[in-house]
Amino acid sequence: MEIKDFRNEKVSADEIKAIEKIESIINDPLPIVDSILETPFGMKIENGHVTGLRLNGFGEKIFDVPFEELGALQKLILASNDLENLPDTLNSLKSLKCLVLMINKFQSLPKAVCSMQTLEELYLDGNLELIFLPESIGNLTSLRVLSLGATRLTSLPDSIKNLTSLRTLTFNESKLTEVPEQIYSLTGLEELIIEWNKLTELPDSFGNLRSLKVLNLAYNKLSILPDVFNNQNKLESLNLANNELESLPESFSSLTSLKELDLIGNKLKNVEFLNSLKALKTLYLCGNDLSEIPQFICDLKWLEILDLSGNNLKSIPDCIGRLKSLYELWVSANPLKNMPESLKLLENLKILSLYKTELTSLPESITSLLSLRHLHLHENPFESLPEPLEEWIDELKMKGCFISREQTGFTPIIPPWKKDWK
Repeated sequence: MEIKDFRNEKVSADEIKAIEKIESIINDPLPIVDSILETPFGMKIENGHVTGLRLNGFGEKIFDVPFEELGALQKLILASNDLENLPDTLNSLKSLKCLVLMINKFQSLPKAVCSMQTLEELYLDGNLELIFLPESIGNLTSLRVLSLGATRLTSLPDSIKNLTSLRTLTFNESKLTEVPEQIYSLTGLEELIIEWNKLTELPDSFGNLRSLKVLNLAYNKLSILPDVFNNQNKLESLNLANNELESLPESFSSLTSLKELDLIGNKLKNVEFLNSLKALKTLYLCGNDLSEIPQFICDLKWLEILDLSGNNLKSIPDCIGRLKSLYELWVSANPLKNMPESLKLLENLKILSLYKTELTSLPESITSLLSLRHLHLHENPFESLPEPLEEWIDELKMKGCFISREQTGFTPIIPPWKKDWK
């Protein structure tokens, strides 16, 4: 294989010719990038070969691309091209591992895809006319990720059970009223995302998915859950936000590996079956119907984020001070009358959100919290604050803490750098 210099890179002579032909087709030079996710079009070069190629928005020009001359290609992105089919030359890509066909016009999966034995990731999101997958998808036995979001698929072929290597399945924004039953045969699944659909219930066969680590069923219409979570003790992240749940099944107590739990925007009145979830780091209970916080929450010693906003809480238990790892505490939009003295013990706290409550004062012990970066106090009936509290607020401001006090209806937005606080 002859290697030549090409734009400060060493590239095989045959592939240089292929690159030049692609550039003549699209009437633009292909930039060399570290990641092909950075630009609408570009290529990645490694060890003398083109290993990544992104060609978005070129329509039927894609059919003239000499894919057969790019035998080392591992990742190919052909999104937003209005494609209804694919060139047969894609069959020659024997090293391809990742294929992104998002936002096109496929009604079914092109035959060229179903013969790609090396394919590990396939993204079909945004193909609004995609109504079925062929049985031949079962040939993709190396597939680990399959993403079908924002399609019109309501069922899957029986051959899907052949995809024993599949670990991630995404099926969001597809107007599903029930989970395709073929999914329950994918017992090796570790991540299942079916958010923004119209699910009203889950069958008991959901318990077959014993390998799940991530489950996202947010923004559906679930009012009840099957009592089968004792089979899913590997689950680490569970998102059930914005459903219609009034209670949780007893088997929730088996989720002892759970680190992230999102129950925002349901109708929960109690959370009694969360008492054994000792591994929790993130707990979102915002927008439910809780009138008290059970004492066991104070035993979740690894908890870092606790959101209790938008409930009917009149008090926070004094034991909250035991949550030494806590760096976000949200208790806004509750009819709170007071806050516990034990807040002073939360020395790692970075966000304290107390806006829109019925607090008329704060405990002076709160002045020991000098690591705060966000303090939300607006829309409270404070008449005035004692001098030590005003001095504390001034000191926080000097340290760069954002503090809201005016009754503006402002809802705080937390900046992305908060993730670095830990």
